[in-house]
Amino acid sequence: MSLAGRTLRRIGLDRNPLRRTIDRVEAWITIVIMVAFALIVPATTWLTGRAAYGAGVHTEQVERAHRYRTQAVLLADAGSDSVVDAPPPHQGAAPARTGNTTTGVRTPARWTSPDGGAHRGSVLADERARAGQWVPVWTDADGDLADPPQQRVQTVVNAIAAAILAGVGAACLAGAVRLLVRRTLDARRMAQWEAAWWQFEPRWTGRS
Repeated sequence: MSLAGRTLRRIGLDRNPLRRTIDRVEAWITIVIMVAFALIVPATTWLTGRAAYGAGVHTEQVERAHRYRTQAVLLADAGSDSVVDAPPPHQGAAPARTGNTTTGVRTPARWTSPDGGAHRGSVLADERARAGQWVPVWTDADGDLADPPQQRVQTVVNAIAAAILAGVGAACLAGAVRLLVRRTLDARRMAQWEAAWWQFEPRWTGRS
């Protein structure tokens, strides 16, 4: 048997006289789902990735316009999260999405906001840093510590992840539809089989 013949037989579109109408209906529904899968999944993946990339680029632009890099001077050696003359931290330790300071220990420091205001709080500094050293930090317009602006590599990674999730979701949806159709038709086949059984069973058993 040729590959085409085996494929049609597997799907249920061969000329087998034992196949019922409901079997052929299921076969055509399966073909429709397969075609939809081949068209929708790639399109969904592409469109979602493209939209996520566009949103990421917009985020980059907004954050670059509203994030400011400055230098904070350490008020104590690294790891000393308190200093006698320092008020409570203005905000938590400087987070780091990417950039120069990606790891470190909380250390009290002071810095100047874009409007010239003085701020104090905990920043992340290298564990070997000493009081008086300068460390780069990012702030918002109010001087609060903030993440560095989103970088293009993060935008690309987020777009790829979104595209993959969208593709997997579309594939799962197609599989769920196929399973639902199969179970619905199986229930219909079972009902037909039961009706046929009650029709012919008396002939075999002699009961009326």
